[in-house]
Amino acid sequence: MLRCVTFLAPVFFPTYQAIVAYLARRVGQPIELEVGTSFDAFAAGAADLGFVCGLDYVRLTACQPESVELLAAPVAVAMRYCARPVYFSDVVVRQDSRFTRFADLRGATWVYNEQVSYSGYVAVARALSLQGETCAYFGRCLASGSHERSLQMVLDGMADATALDSHVLDLLLVARPELSQQIRIIASIGPATSPPVIAASRLDRGLKEALREALLSMHTEREHARILQESCLHCFAPVTDSSYDEIRSVYVQQEQ
Repeated sequence: MLRCVTFLAPVFFPTYQAIVAYLARRVGQPIELEVGTSFDAFAAGAADLGFVCGLDYVRLTACQPESVELLAAPVAVAMRYCARPVYFSDVVVRQDSRFTRFADLRGATWVYNEQVSYSGYVAVARALSLQGETCAYFGRCLASGSHERSLQMVLDGMADATALDSHVLDLLLVARPELSQQIRIIASIGPATSPPVIAASRLDRGLKEALREALLSMHTEREHARILQESCLHCFAPVTDSSYDEIRSVYVQQEQ
Protein backbone atom coordinates (compact mmCIF):
# COMPACT_ATOMS: atom_id res chain seq x y z
CA MET A 1 0.00 0.00 0.00
CA LEU A 2 1.17 3.51 -0.84
CA ARG A 3 0.84 6.19 1.82
CA CYS A 4 -0.20 9.71 0.82
CA VAL A 5 -0.20 12.69 3.16
CA THR A 6 -1.66 16.17 2.81
CA PHE A 7 -0.35 19.30 4.50
CA LEU A 8 -2.85 21.60 2.78
CA ALA A 9 -6.16 23.24 3.74
CA PRO A 10 -8.81 20.82 5.09
CA VAL A 11 -11.40 22.17 2.63
CA PHE A 12 -9.56 20.25 -0.11
CA PHE A 13 -9.45 16.90 1.74
CA PRO A 14 -12.47 15.42 -0.12
CA THR A 15 -10.82 16.43 -3.41
CA TYR A 16 -7.59 14.71 -2.45
CA GLN A 17 -9.54 11.61 -1.43
CA ALA A 18 -11.05 11.45 -4.92
CA ILE A 19 -7.67 12.05 -6.58
CA VAL A 20 -6.03 9.34 -4.48
CA ALA A 21 -8.81 6.87 -5.35
CA TYR A 22 -8.29 7.67 -9.04
CA LEU A 23 -4.51 7.23 -8.77
CA ALA A 24 -4.94 3.92 -6.97
CA ARG A 25 -7.09 2.63 -9.82
CA ARG A 26 -4.68 3.87 -12.46
CA VAL A 27 -1.54 2.33 -10.93
CA GLY A 28 -3.23 -0.77 -9.54
CA GLN A 29 -2.15 -0.21 -5.94
CA PRO A 30 -4.16 0.83 -2.88
CA ILE A 31 -3.29 4.30 -1.59
CA GLU A 32 -4.09 5.53 1.90
CA LEU A 33 -4.60 9.27 2.51
CA GLU A 34 -4.03 10.97 5.84
CA VAL A 35 -3.20 14.38 7.25
CA GLY A 36 0.57 14.81 7.48
CA THR A 37 2.36 15.68 10.70
CA SER A 38 6.05 15.71 9.70
CA PHE A 39 7.97 16.13 6.46
CA ASP A 40 10.54 13.68 7.77
CA ALA A 41 8.02 10.99 6.82
CA PHE A 42 9.23 11.01 3.20
CA ALA A 43 12.86 10.27 4.02
CA ALA A 44 11.86 7.85 6.79
CA GLY A 45 9.72 5.77 4.45
CA ALA A 46 6.48 6.64 6.24
CA ALA A 47 5.05 8.65 3.31
CA ASP A 48 5.18 7.94 -0.42
CA LEU A 49 3.08 10.75 -1.91
CA GLY A 50 2.08 14.20 -0.72
CA PHE A 51 0.01 17.29 -1.37
CA VAL A 52 2.21 20.15 -0.12
CA CYS A 53 2.62 23.91 -0.26
CA GLY A 54 5.29 25.19 -2.65
CA LEU A 55 7.17 26.60 0.33
CA ASP A 56 7.05 23.19 2.03
CA TYR A 57 8.54 21.63 -1.11
CA VAL A 58 11.33 24.21 -1.14
CA ARG A 59 12.09 23.69 2.55
CA LEU A 60 12.03 19.92 2.19
CA THR A 61 14.40 19.85 -0.77
CA ALA A 62 16.73 22.31 0.97
CA CYS A 63 17.00 20.06 4.04
CA GLN A 64 16.67 16.67 2.33
CA PRO A 65 17.66 17.27 -1.34
CA GLU A 66 17.18 13.69 -2.55
CA SER A 67 14.02 12.84 -0.62
CA VAL A 68 11.20 13.84 -3.00
CA GLU A 69 10.38 14.55 -6.65
CA LEU A 70 7.68 16.66 -8.28
CA LEU A 71 4.81 14.92 -10.05
CA ALA A 72 2.49 17.77 -11.12
CA ALA A 73 0.62 20.85 -9.89
CA PRO A 74 -3.03 21.88 -10.28
CA VAL A 75 -4.39 24.42 -12.75
CA ALA A 76 -7.48 26.23 -11.46
CA VAL A 77 -10.44 27.01 -13.72
CA ALA A 78 -10.81 30.77 -13.21
CA MET A 79 -9.61 33.01 -16.05
CA ARG A 80 -7.23 34.89 -13.75
CA TYR A 81 -4.92 31.84 -13.74
CA CYS A 82 -4.50 31.93 -17.54
CA ALA A 83 -4.50 28.10 -17.72
CA ARG A 84 -1.26 27.98 -15.72
CA PRO A 85 -0.42 26.10 -12.49
CA VAL A 86 -0.35 29.24 -10.35
CA TYR A 87 -2.24 30.81 -7.47
CA PHE A 88 -2.45 34.07 -5.56
CA SER A 89 -2.48 35.32 -2.01
CA ASP A 90 -5.79 37.20 -1.87
CA VAL A 91 -6.10 39.92 0.76
CA VAL A 92 -9.66 39.80 2.09
CA VAL A 93 -11.75 42.17 4.23
CA ARG A 94 -15.43 42.28 5.19
CA GLN A 95 -17.80 43.74 2.62
CA ASP A 96 -18.60 46.68 4.93
CA SER A 97 -14.95 47.37 5.80
CA ARG A 98 -13.52 50.86 5.40
CA PHE A 99 -10.37 49.36 3.87
CA THR A 100 -10.21 49.47 0.07
CA ARG A 101 -6.53 48.71 -0.66
CA PHE A 102 -3.55 47.09 1.03
CA ALA A 103 -2.04 50.49 1.83
CA ASP A 104 -5.05 51.20 4.07
CA LEU A 105 -4.13 48.36 6.44
CA ARG A 106 -1.41 50.15 8.41
CA GLY A 107 -2.33 49.74 12.07
CA ALA A 108 -5.08 47.20 11.31
CA THR A 109 -5.60 43.85 13.03
CA TRP A 110 -4.23 41.18 10.71
CA VAL A 111 -4.87 37.45 11.03
CA TYR A 112 -2.81 34.75 9.32
CA ASN A 113 -3.14 30.98 9.31
CA GLU A 114 0.44 30.03 10.26
CA GLN A 115 3.93 31.39 9.75
CA VAL A 116 4.97 28.44 7.55
CA SER A 117 2.21 29.24 5.02
CA TYR A 118 3.38 30.92 1.83
CA SER A 119 0.05 32.47 0.85
CA GLY A 120 -1.11 33.25 4.37
CA TYR A 121 2.06 34.73 5.83
CA VAL A 122 5.31 34.58 3.87
CA ALA A 123 4.02 36.23 0.68
CA VAL A 124 2.57 39.08 2.74
CA ALA A 125 5.79 39.51 4.73
CA ARG A 126 7.68 39.58 1.43
CA ALA A 127 5.34 42.21 -0.03
CA LEU A 128 5.85 44.35 3.06
CA SER A 129 9.64 43.97 2.93
CA LEU A 130 9.68 45.23 -0.66
CA GLN A 131 8.09 48.40 0.70
CA GLY A 132 10.66 48.65 3.48
CA GLU A 133 8.14 47.45 6.06
CA THR A 134 7.80 44.53 8.45
CA CYS A 135 4.74 42.88 9.97
CA ALA A 136 4.85 45.68 12.54
CA TYR A 137 3.05 47.56 9.74
CA PHE A 138 -0.09 46.03 11.21
CA GLY A 139 -1.30 47.15 14.60
CA ARG A 140 -1.77 43.58 15.75
CA CYS A 141 -1.10 40.14 14.22
CA LEU A 142 -3.05 37.04 15.22
CA ALA A 143 -2.44 33.39 14.32
CA SER A 144 -5.55 31.35 13.54
CA GLY A 145 -4.25 27.91 12.55
CA SER A 146 -6.04 27.66 9.19
CA HIS A 147 -7.24 29.72 6.23
CA GLU A 148 -10.87 28.95 7.07
CA ARG A 149 -10.43 30.08 10.66
CA SER A 150 -8.71 33.28 9.48
CA LEU A 151 -11.65 34.05 7.21
CA GLN A 152 -14.14 33.41 10.01
CA MET A 153 -12.24 35.74 12.33
CA VAL A 154 -12.52 38.49 9.71
CA LEU A 155 -16.24 37.81 9.29
CA ASP A 156 -16.75 37.85 13.06
CA GLY A 157 -14.96 41.19 13.43
CA MET A 158 -12.06 39.71 15.40
CA ALA A 159 -9.65 40.84 12.67
CA ASP A 160 -9.72 43.41 9.88
CA ALA A 161 -8.04 41.45 7.11
CA THR A 162 -6.32 38.24 6.12
CA ALA A 163 -4.56 36.67 3.13
CA LEU A 164 -6.01 33.47 1.68
CA ASP A 165 -4.73 30.92 -0.82
CA SER A 166 -6.81 31.84 -3.87
CA HIS A 167 -7.52 28.18 -4.68
CA VAL A 168 -8.95 27.77 -1.18
CA LEU A 169 -11.01 30.93 -1.57
CA ASP A 170 -12.34 29.75 -4.95
CA LEU A 171 -13.61 26.55 -3.37
CA LEU A 172 -15.05 28.29 -0.30
CA LEU A 173 -17.01 30.67 -2.54
CA VAL A 174 -18.56 27.67 -4.29
CA ALA A 175 -19.31 25.83 -1.04
CA ARG A 176 -20.62 28.99 0.65
CA PRO A 177 -22.07 31.31 -2.04
CA GLU A 178 -23.16 33.84 0.57
CA LEU A 179 -19.50 34.72 1.12
CA SER A 180 -19.48 36.71 -2.11
CA GLN A 181 -21.79 39.22 -0.39
CA GLN A 182 -19.83 39.22 2.86
CA ILE A 183 -16.21 39.78 1.79
CA ARG A 184 -14.11 41.79 -0.66
CA ILE A 185 -10.67 41.15 -2.14
CA ILE A 186 -8.69 44.39 -1.86
CA ALA A 187 -5.34 43.09 -3.17
CA SER A 188 -3.77 40.00 -4.70
CA ILE A 189 -0.13 39.06 -4.20
CA GLY A 190 1.48 36.82 -6.79
CA PRO A 191 1.09 34.70 -8.73
CA ALA A 192 3.23 31.86 -7.40
CA THR A 193 3.46 28.29 -8.66
CA SER A 194 0.67 26.08 -7.33
CA PRO A 195 1.20 23.66 -4.44
CA PRO A 196 2.57 20.47 -6.02
CA VAL A 197 1.92 16.78 -5.71
CA ILE A 198 5.20 15.11 -4.75
CA ALA A 199 6.51 11.55 -4.57
CA ALA A 200 9.27 10.02 -2.48
CA SER A 201 12.38 9.65 -4.65
CA ARG A 202 12.90 6.08 -3.42
CA LEU A 203 9.77 4.88 -5.27
CA ASP A 204 10.24 2.80 -8.40
CA ARG A 205 10.86 5.02 -11.44
CA GLY A 206 8.13 3.30 -13.43
CA LEU A 207 5.62 3.85 -10.63
CA LYS A 208 6.49 7.54 -10.39
CA GLU A 209 6.04 7.95 -14.14
CA ALA A 210 2.70 6.14 -13.99
CA LEU A 211 1.52 8.42 -11.18
CA ARG A 212 2.67 11.51 -13.07
CA GLU A 213 0.96 10.43 -16.28
CA ALA A 214 -2.23 9.63 -14.39
CA LEU A 215 -2.34 13.12 -12.88
CA LEU A 216 -1.59 14.83 -16.19
CA SER A 217 -4.38 12.93 -17.96
CA MET A 218 -6.98 13.00 -15.17
CA HIS A 219 -9.01 15.75 -16.84
CA THR A 220 -9.45 13.65 -19.99
CA GLU A 221 -11.72 11.15 -18.21
CA ARG A 222 -15.25 12.54 -17.92
CA GLU A 223 -16.00 11.43 -14.36
CA HIS A 224 -12.68 12.63 -13.03
CA ALA A 225 -12.86 15.87 -14.99
CA ARG A 226 -16.14 16.49 -13.14
CA ILE A 227 -14.41 15.91 -9.79
CA LEU A 228 -11.75 18.45 -10.70
CA GLN A 229 -14.33 20.98 -11.90
CA GLU A 230 -16.31 20.65 -8.67
CA SER A 231 -13.11 21.58 -6.85
CA CYS A 232 -12.55 24.62 -9.11
CA LEU A 233 -9.67 22.85 -10.85
CA HIS A 234 -9.22 22.24 -14.57
CA CYS A 235 -6.32 19.82 -14.74
CA PHE A 236 -2.82 19.03 -13.52
CA ALA A 237 0.21 20.41 -15.35
CA PRO A 238 3.92 19.53 -15.40
CA VAL A 239 6.21 21.49 -13.08
CA THR A 240 9.96 21.38 -12.53
CA ASP A 241 12.17 22.34 -9.63
CA SER A 242 12.86 25.71 -11.28
CA SER A 243 9.12 26.42 -11.24
CA TYR A 244 9.57 27.10 -7.52
CA ASP A 245 12.63 29.36 -7.84
CA GLU A 246 10.69 32.50 -6.90
CA ILE A 247 9.35 30.88 -3.74
CA ARG A 248 12.86 29.52 -3.11
CA SER A 249 14.38 33.01 -3.32
CA VAL A 250 11.85 34.29 -0.77
CA TYR A 251 12.66 31.34 1.49
CA VAL A 252 16.41 31.99 1.26
CA GLN A 253 15.94 35.66 2.13
CA GLN A 254 13.68 34.71 5.02
CA GLU A 255 16.33 32.38 6.42
CA GLN A 256 19.13 34.96 6.27
